[in-house]
Amino acid sequence: MATRTFIEKGMPVGKQEEKSLNTKNRILDAVKQLIEDGGFAAASSTRIARAAGISWGVAQHHFGDKQGILLSVLEQCSTEYINFMIEIPRSEGTRSERIQRYVERCWEFYRGSEYKIALEIALAMRFQDSEFTNPETFERQQLQLVELWRTVFPDAEVDDETLRHLIRHTYIVLSGLVIDGMLENVDLNTRFQLGMLSRTLESYLYPAGNDG
Repeated sequence: MATRTFIEKGMPVGKQEEKSLNTKNRILDAVKQLIEDGGFAAASSTRIARAAGISWGVAQHHFGDKQGILLSVLEQCSTEYINFMIEIPRSEGTRSERIQRYVERCWEFYRGSEYKIALEIALAMRFQDSEFTNPETFERQQLQLVELWRTVFPDAEVDDETLRHLIRHTYIVLSGLVIDGMLENVDLNTRFQLGMLSRTLESYLYPAGNDG
């Protein structure tokens, strides 16, 4: 399963640091693969260590505990999403076409294994007192998303509060489609829902109309 590495392109690292980063990546990859294959319950401490080819003590050295590993997976997924979305062409086509293209790209990420794994972790950790449920973490993620949307739709005619509601609405719709597909265990025909989402976003992003 391909994942984003901790080692960025062109970033100089020493041999020991590179070894440490590679070990972290192996641990995260092991967790993701276990959850993808068998659900959240499959990612026990013993199985994580075995799949990564390390002792559990090594995993604790790098992440502190299992919760630290899971939070790192969530953080990695969030980074992957921002990087995936920022690459979308922004200046081509009408407003309707640009919004549709954005929604389709969002859905491409949401329906992938990376997001489904993160969703399973988030649902399992929702009652735990952790960094994941920290309001400061949520606010940081919201600011990143607002910045992303402002970059993708620089001519949007809305304030930041409205934009946050649109971001939340997009998340609710797409996450709902993912959960529906997981529960039904079928490939859903999402054309209608994605089209409705695109039209809703356009009506709020550009309330004055005059498609450009």
